[in-house]
Amino acid sequence: MPPALMLSIVTLFILGVAVTAMNLGRIIQGWMIHRSLRAAMATDRKLAEDLAAKLDVVGQRAEPRGDDRAGVVLVAIGLATAGYGLILDDASTRTMLGVALFPSFVGAALLLRYALHKRATAKKNVGGD
Repeated sequence: MPPALMLSIVTLFILGVAVTAMNLGRIIQGWMIHRSLRAAMATDRKLAEDLAAKLDVVGQRAEPRGDDRAGVVLVAIGLATAGYGLILDDASTRTMLGVALFPSFVGAALLLRYALHKRATAKKNVGGD
């Protein structure tokens, strides 16, 4: 098996594990919040309302959740893959650069989304539309 293909498979596997772990963490966090709210509702409804308000359960957060971090990590994975492809001596450089495009573009899209959301939020807080 050529080294470029092997590295491509390993990179995609690590990327899949990382994305799965992040999403699993969010699911577990939501489950824990749900349990906390149900326990608070069983004891004191007013306490549950205050807790829900503090947790911002509705999802109106000031910024997207982790888009900047995930974007930076994906761009770094893409650059690392491209860098490895450039130092290879065989004909698989083009394959490695192609593989590097996927996490790079997804990371760049997440960073762009984060920047646009931050800009829109700042504009909204200043009073513009």
